Order: sequence, then structure tokens, then C-alpha cells
Amino acid sequence: MLIAWLVFLFVEDSLASNSTALVSWQQEGNGRSAWDILWPCLTTIFACTWTILHFDVWPRNACYRWVWLLSLRAGIIAILAPEMVFWFAAAQRDYVKRLRKVCNAAQKERDNEVAEPKVWLSEHTRPLGQAHNLHHIDLVPVKTEWSLPQCFCIVSGGLAIQTQDEWIYTVRFTEMKAFIQAGILHCSDFRDQDIEDRAKVDPFAKGFAILQSTWFLCNIIARWASHLPVSPIELSTVAYVVCGVLIYAVYWHKPKNMSTSIKIHLHYTRATLPAEIHGLTESNPEGWVHLRARIKNEGWLSLTWRIIKSPLLRIEDPAGMIAKAEEEQNFLERAPSEDILFAVMTTFVASLFCAIHVAAWKYDFPSYAERISWRVFSLSSVAMVNIFSASNSMFYYAKYLESYGLLPPFMRVSTRPDGIAFRICLVASSHVYVIVRLGMTALVFSSLRALPMGSYTSIKWVTTIPHFS
Repeated sequence: MLIAWLVFLFVEDSLASNSTALVSWQQEGNGRSAWDILWPCLTTIFACTWTILHFDVWPRNACYRWVWLLSLRAGIIAILAPEMVFWFAAAQRDYVKRLRKVCNAAQKERDNEVAEPKVWLSEHTRPLGQAHNLHHIDLVPVKTEWSLPQCFCIVSGGLAIQTQDEWIYTVRFTEMKAFIQAGILHCSDFRDQDIEDRAKVDPFAKGFAILQSTWFLCNIIARWASHLPVSPIELSTVAYVVCGVLIYAVYWHKPKNMSTSIKIHLHYTRATLPAEIHGLTESNPEGWVHLRARIKNEGWLSLTWRIIKSPLLRIEDPAGMIAKAEEEQNFLERAPSEDILFAVMTTFVASLFCAIHVAAWKYDFPSYAERISWRVFSLSSVAMVNIFSASNSMFYYAKYLESYGLLPPFMRVSTRPDGIAFRICLVASSHVYVIVRLGMTALVFSSLRALPMGSYTSIKWVTTIPHFS
């Protein structure tokens, strides 16, 4: 709430109209028309939402219709709630940074144990592994540290092993330590150049998004400096630009839309893998797919219905969440206190996105009811974000206290599989937030039917050049 109040105090004058007179939709005029307001906002929002999406690697046998529909749903989510995209991006980057530490430590330990580099090579290629005269070949691995793009590729499901009997297994990031210690994977097996070769980076799209966002922000700042009113849709677009810049920074090292995973070929078959690796992979049978597996084809209607009824946010029972959190914590050396700090950071970004809309507190909407609705929706969005984050942080903090025996038995999360209060806070806040965001989107477009007269005033960028005699 403090963030919302500070943003309101900073830009409230720019949103207050110079006159209470409202003007309906203007097709043409000496200044800017209604299309001149709407079109730059829509193009900027589209550029900031579509280019920030960095999809994970889809399964090999995934249906292209399923991929297309999921991509469409992700685009809609990015438009309705870009702060949710930031939350997923920040969580993935946090996993990547911790995975890099674990992989580098395991790689260093493995390199110290193995003296002969050809032992590492024999795990991958049988002909060279069986050769006897290898002294004239430099078999020492090129690099001994894992990079952020490599770890992003692993977390995104972009690394797989392929056995001699043509079975492909997608390596999960929680299994990397075991694969490295067993000598199956090495950081020199694939490099950043290999990842860039498979990534679908579009410099033109990113360049257009940056130029469009920069030009739009310059216009808004100029209108604010000239004391000209800014419409709610322009204000909402500023929030999208701010959130898009932060997502760009978080996803800087992530490969964009890898269509196929990077495969490491082994001389093992699926049955002859080392015992520890065989048991690890067989515990996850969904990770295996054959090279000649057929693509799962389904109809458009059935796939659309599956996506509609599938929940966007799964609220698991506390016992299941504790088991999952402990597994990730044991692998990534993650403390519950760090989860709380992560929640504070993501809450700040989400609150900033919602607080920018609070700046239209004194804006002259076409009706009094719309003005009150905007105030209620903007404040409710900030409140719901903080309630969702607070309930999530309290759960992890309670788990942290429980691990040290500081909670009484009746307050322990692990002994309450129903988790009624925890579920109510998460489910209620998320559903109310969705309703609030839809209401604010409707108000943004409904406000275009009657804007203050100063909204159609153009900014005079060209000034008189002084004459020097």
C-alpha cells in the first residue's frame, strides 16, 4: 500500500485533467485523435508482452496444436497479468543461479576424482573410448564451469541423453548432481553456442519492442512535463513497459523458444545405465520417449477444453508442498528465509505494477460510478497481491519454525493436511485478483468514449531555435 501511495503522490498532477469538460471519440482533429491514443498503446502492450515470453522446450512427441494453444494462453496471461510472468521468470532464475552452484561444485569434485580425461570420454563414444593411441589427441574438457545459459537450458527442459537403443531422456535439474558425479554429463558436452543455435532469437522483434517502448515513454514523460492529461490506457501501458523491462532483465541469459533439446549421445542402452542413474531415470518414466515415438494428435475442441478446465494455479495440499519444497531445498541448498526474501521481491514488483494504476485516482472518468470502480479495483489489486504473497510467505516461515521445533503441535503445517486457512487465502486472493484485473481492463477501454479535452492536445516537440547574432 505504501508503494501505491508514493506513486499516487508522484504523478497525480499529470492525470488530473485541465478541464472538467469531456470530449467523445475524436476521429480527426488538429491534435491527436482517439486512434492516436489507442494505436500506440496497443502496439506497445503487444510488443512488451509477446517478446518477453520465453517458452520452455516442449516434449518431443507433443502435438503442435497443444503447443499452439498453450502459447496462446501464455500470451493472454501476459496481457492480463504480466506480473505473474515476472513471478515465474524470477523463480526460474533463482533456480538457475542455485543450480549453477550445485553443478560447479559437483563438476569440480568429479574432475578431481578422475585423472584420465579419456575415462570421461568413454562414457559418451565407444569407438574413441576403445581406442589405444589417444596421446596425440587433446581430450581434456574445454571448460570446467557451468554457465547461466547452460543452467537455463537445463531448467527449461532443454538437455537430454540418448542411449544406443534410441531412447531419449529429458534430464531434470534436480538430477544434475547425480549425472555429473556419475560422469554421464560434463559442462563441455554442450556450449553456449549450441544453445544459441537452437534458440529462436528475433533481433527485429526485440528491437521493435525496445524502440516502441522508448518512444512511448518519452511521449508520456513529455505530457507529464507539459501538464497534459494522460488517459488510463496510456497509464496502464506504462505499467506494462515497466514490467516488461524487468522481465527482460531476468530472462537475459535464457534461450528464447528452443524447439528441440540438446541431446548427449551415450554408449549405454537404457537397461545398462549405471545403477544409480538407472534407478533415478526409471523413477521418472514420463521423462523417457523413444526416438521414433509418434506425435500425440488430438482435435482442436478436445485440446481447447482441456486447457480451459486445467487450472492456471494449482494449490496443492500442504503435505505435498512440504515434500516438494524439501526436495528442492535439499538439492539447491535453499533456506526458507530465502523463500521469504524472494516473495518480498516479487511482491514489490507486482505491487509496483498495480500501484501505477492507482495514479489515476483523480482522473475524470465518463461517469462517477466508473471513477469509484477504478479506485476500488486499483486498491484491491494491490491488496490481493500482498495477501497472496503474505499467505505464501507465512507458510514457508511456519515450515522454517517447524523444522526447528518452535511451533506447537496444533500449529504445525505438516500435521494439517487440509490446510484450510492457507488454501482459502491463496485461492480467494487469486480469484479476486483475476476479477479485479478484468474489471480494470474493461474500465480502461470504456474511458475512451469520453476523454478530457486536453487529452487530444499534441506535444510540440519542435521549439524555436534561438538566433545568435
